[in-house]
Amino acid sequence: MDNIAHTLVGAAIGRTVGDSRIPAPAILGALAANSPDITEYLPGVRIHWGSRLAMTEHRGITHSLVGAAIQAAAFVLVTALVLRPAYRRDRRPLPWGTLAGLYGAALASHLLMD
Repeated sequence: MDNIAHTLVGAAIGRTVGDSRIPAPAILGALAANSPDITEYLPGVRIHWGSRLAMTEHRGITHSLVGAAIQAAAFVLVTALVLRPAYRRDRRPLPWGTLAGLYGAALASHLLMD
């Protein structure tokens, strides 16, 4: 699937799940929806796009349920660390469920679309 499609669907999921509860939900959803493809840009990883094995090489551990769960947990923790000072200043609790739902749905959308 094209990364533009992943970005747009992730942004829509972000706006739907976390619209008024977290800042910049569309950006967070778009980033999460594209994150399984991060392995393509790591040094030493080469995908032979012209071969018939290209999609097998493309879909590594990040395109699995285990990989998505690990990515979602990492995204939730990093986002919570970034948002914590602002939420503490406003004396509001961190929206853990909203973050988990946003990242879980965005990552699942990537797996389903690929």
